[in-house]
Amino acid sequence: MIPYMSSQQIRQAFVDFYHSKQHKIIPSFPVVAHHDPTTLFVNSGMMPLKGVFLGQNPKGYQRVCNSQKVLRVSGKHNDLDEVGRDDYHHTFFEMLGHWSFGDYFKKDTIRWGWELLTTVYQLPKEHLYVTVHHKDLETRTLWLHETDIDPDHVLNFTTDNFWTMGPTGPCGFCSEVHIDKDFGPPNDQTYRSPTLGVNSDYGRFIEIINFVFMDSTRNNDGTITALNQKNIDTGAGFERLCSIIQNQPSAYETDLFEPIITKLTLLTGAPYKAGPEGAPYRIIADHLRAVSIGLADGVSFDRVGRGYVLRRILRRAQRFGYELGLTSPFMAQLYDSFVATLGEQYPELHTHSKLIKTAITAEETQFAKTLTTGLERLHAEINLCVKQKRTVLSGKVAFHLHDTYGFPMDLTQQIAAEHGLQCDHNEFNQAMTAQKTRAQAAQKFYTDNNEWQDIDGHTLNSVFRGYHTLKLQVNTTRFRRVANSSTRVCYEFIFDQTPFYPTSGGQLGDQGTLTNAQGVFRVTATTKHADGIIHRGELVQSQQKFHNLHDIELIKSFNAEVDPIIRQATARHHSATHLLHSALRETLGPHVTQRGAYCDHQSLRFDFSHPQALSNTELAAIESWVNNVILTGYPVIVTTEDFETAQAQGALYMNTEAYDSQVRVLTMGDPTSDQPYASKELCGGTHVNSTAEIGLFAITAENSIASGTRRITALAGTPAREWYRHRHQELSYIHHLFDKTQSSAVTTDSLSAYPTALKVRELQTQLKQMSRQITQLRALEINSLISTIMQTKITTEYGFDLICHDISDQLSHDPDTAFLEALGHHIAKDHLIAVLWHRSCPTESTPNVYNLQFFTAVSKNLQPQWHAGKLISHLIARWQGKGGGRPDRAQGGARQITLDDHGKNIANQLISVLNNPTPPYSN
Repeated sequence: MIPYMSSQQIRQAFVDFYHSKQHKIIPSFPVVAHHDPTTLFVNSGMMPLKGVFLGQNPKGYQRVCNSQKVLRVSGKHNDLDEVGRDDYHHTFFEMLGHWSFGDYFKKDTIRWGWELLTTVYQLPKEHLYVTVHHKDLETRTLWLHETDIDPDHVLNFTTDNFWTMGPTGPCGFCSEVHIDKDFGPPNDQTYRSPTLGVNSDYGRFIEIINFVFMDSTRNNDGTITALNQKNIDTGAGFERLCSIIQNQPSAYETDLFEPIITKLTLLTGAPYKAGPEGAPYRIIADHLRAVSIGLADGVSFDRVGRGYVLRRILRRAQRFGYELGLTSPFMAQLYDSFVATLGEQYPELHTHSKLIKTAITAEETQFAKTLTTGLERLHAEINLCVKQKRTVLSGKVAFHLHDTYGFPMDLTQQIAAEHGLQCDHNEFNQAMTAQKTRAQAAQKFYTDNNEWQDIDGHTLNSVFRGYHTLKLQVNTTRFRRVANSSTRVCYEFIFDQTPFYPTSGGQLGDQGTLTNAQGVFRVTATTKHADGIIHRGELVQSQQKFHNLHDIELIKSFNAEVDPIIRQATARHHSATHLLHSALRETLGPHVTQRGAYCDHQSLRFDFSHPQALSNTELAAIESWVNNVILTGYPVIVTTEDFETAQAQGALYMNTEAYDSQVRVLTMGDPTSDQPYASKELCGGTHVNSTAEIGLFAITAENSIASGTRRITALAGTPAREWYRHRHQELSYIHHLFDKTQSSAVTTDSLSAYPTALKVRELQTQLKQMSRQITQLRALEINSLISTIMQTKITTEYGFDLICHDISDQLSHDPDTAFLEALGHHIAKDHLIAVLWHRSCPTESTPNVYNLQFFTAVSKNLQPQWHAGKLISHLIARWQGKGGGRPDRAQGGARQITLDDHGKNIANQLISVLNNPTPPYSN
């Protein structure tokens, strides 16, 4: 029996073992293959070290070991369709690996590998089998003499044991170790069967580690020659190893997956079952791991590229969730269970937990809408097929669902099959190919056909000297004539050295001039080209016909001068970008990571991870934090450090970038102070010497650019000052617009550059027009109401008419002075007294409690006897109300009157009072 070890113990035992063999332990590289255009994600343990195998070894690696995060979800290495349906495929997995770059070779690799498996992990030797290439006699001999493996368990194969990086490049023999996981009889010969044994698809014999002996290279003509340096590349599937050591039928039953699946069973209310019935559980657990790792390493859900791959994985998991009855977002509820398995190894899963959960839930919510819409469209097509007695669903329809709604093709196929229909895959693929062709055609751009011309005697490399000088004498090493949108002659130059910083790291390249005795070129763009720096120059002044270039002496050397104003303005924005990064992390939390940035002499933008829009309070705090650092005037210090040292010091860096062993560290802060620095980042760009040189910082916009990714646009220095000046002037104009003494002096022309103020002027004009219309409509409504009221008058025994009326349900707005004026106007010539009231809406808790507003009007010919102000004051005193007014009209109010039938009671009370005229309400 193999002694039980947890997954953490298994990983740590591997690392500790090779550390004892003098290997340098390095952390996992991000799963994003940022610098490898051949793939979107790291798809093998050795892939991040491919450059080292090809001779690019800036960190001087000799012996290295790690556990590398791997995603196999696209391209040639795509295990997506097999995931969950067998025992060993995964989209995300870890590859335990150790490497030798020109150090040890076969003998040590084999001895150590056998020691690890049989001594550290205590796997039974009698159940281990080794494969070697049938021509690799050296490896076979080493296995037999350096280990105590059963000689019958060393098996010869052909192509399975020859490894290549690609059609050309490094290659070599490899040797694998397999284990009989069924632990059958030791003398059982099934391991030799091509269909039931080692290297078959039967599943009883599982590969657990592979040793690649990289000592050759394959040339373009197919020949193989020896490398100058012999290398070792070893990989062991971590999840597979866990299933063996924990004695489980697959990795899905190990402690790497069990917490996730257990949580999922609680959500579904149904137990997990091994076999086909458990596939949805396995797929969801696997896909949650892949999506979470991708998001933690800086990928955002998107319509293209890496983001689209993650979106597809999540939607596939969500679709299987539907099969389990989970129709609302559920993946984020599994996240904490996943972090419990890998959070200690990959702390970024803790750091970005809030961001990841929010992004997953938002994406699930969006896809739920897609599923609803897509299902409606799909079922309509299926019904049409059934009605027309067709057995094949159109591939064009399937592509439309995929392209327009993001509806997965495999889901379309599954639902169609449930209705007895097949999906036309050929038609779908044709539509997909046509779309790709259109996209590629749309991306074509003009390229100049003129070839580079080299000037003999010069290296093609450009040395950047612009950190300390803006002027330099330079020699041309390459040049070419290029097309240009203007009528000016335009050339591109590469020099032996240059003060011009090329576009890189999100910073736009320098501009300036190239001058010699024959003329002047204006440099409009500076970019990187391999190891050179390209200067694009437009000829603005010349003594010779530069466009012919018969004489290379005309362009052989220049006085190169960077525009100091543009350089300094760009430096302000670049340094402000670093401070903004720190301010975001200080204000929002450590989950904030840079997702991209751009700066030039006019503005900056910064993309960062955050799950939701920033409030005005947060934006104000961020802006204030940056400006406080600017006012403090911290020195900006540049040092060169080992990459590992910079990491240990807390320097921020893009985890999708590749860094040399020596890195440039930019620190903003007081080196003599005990206080933490304001900013510390790896950066090769140009910057100010003191934060005070930035001058001012202003955030101008904040918005979303992708799920879980926000963008801030900001200004620094003079542009920020001009922006605030512009805003101040605009506010001044808005103030004038609300000042009657000054508004007439503000012309439309003067507001043309101030859109907000111009909008205020337009709104004021509209408001005046609407106010006039409202006044007219209210007048019509009041007149109509009063005409109706006049018909309700009753005659008293004292010879005058009386109106007592509740107008609460007959007026669309609260009555005002205009209403009272109109009322008084209508009854002025009549022998009439009117008492009207308007009640407020009662609350749900006090349905019979009201606030009442009263209005009285007395005809002119009754005023010697009756006074409207005194009358209403007396009337509403019964309810502790107050009121008063003129002899002809008055108003008042009473609060919180409790009456079951207030209208009838008020009317009766008023009639009783008015029919018995006595002081003090008479005149």
